[in-house]
Amino acid sequence: FSKKFKKEGHVLTIEGTLSKNNDKDFSTITNSFLGATSNTTIESSKYYQTQNRYLLQADYVLPMATNSQFEAGYRGNYNEFINDFQVGSIDNLGNYNSYTNFTNIFDYSESIQAIYSQFGSKINKFSYLLGMRFEDSRIDTKLLLTDFSYLRKYSNFFPSAFFTYQITEQSTLSINYSKRIERPRNRFIIPFPNNYTSNINLFIGNPNIIPSFTDALDFAYMSKFKKITLTTSLYYN
Repeated sequence: FSKKFKKEGHVLTIEGTLSKNNDKDFSTITNSFLGATSNTTIESSKYYQTQNRYLLQADYVLPMATNSQFEAGYRGNYNEFINDFQVGSIDNLGNYNSYTNFTNIFDYSESIQAIYSQFGSKINKFSYLLGMRFEDSRIDTKLLLTDFSYLRKYSNFFPSAFFTYQITEQSTLSINYSKRIERPRNRFIIPFPNNYTSNINLFIGNPNIIPSFTDALDFAYMSKFKKITLTTSLYYN
């Protein structure tokens, strides 16, 4: 949805997306042991996943005085999925014996909501853009067969600032700062083996892993030479 107002550049846009994914994987694992009386065992692993993703975003742009603009918006990310892991062995008669330590149903839901605003302006050869984003995160982790649940909630502010000075028509100088976040992928927080390939090759996640935060500072110089543009950058994280 897009609403354009009378003033040029004054606009409100709203968009949403929905996606659903179903994934099934079946594996047969044959283990051989050299020198053993019975040198072969057969194992089976099954993996079912249903995932739903939702995104809702709204952006508002308001031109103000000459060469100035205010922006604000909302972004909501919702992700939920259920993973059903089944691992066991198959005897000579074809009977299936479940491995209880490697079999579980993982229920994961993630809600990340953000509101943000920024203001930018240009004064002669100097321009700037100042922004602030607030994020509220909620991560809910459950293992249904072992009655395990873990809820993590946290809120953070993310400021940003961009300054540019036009030295000449062919060269500009800029300094930028932003705070960023990187969250662990869901498979890294599942607290049981979720990628079984053999009994000596296991991957187990940790629900206590916390996001990493980065303060990024960038200093750049750009110069144009007819058809060539040269950019030099020095940054610190």
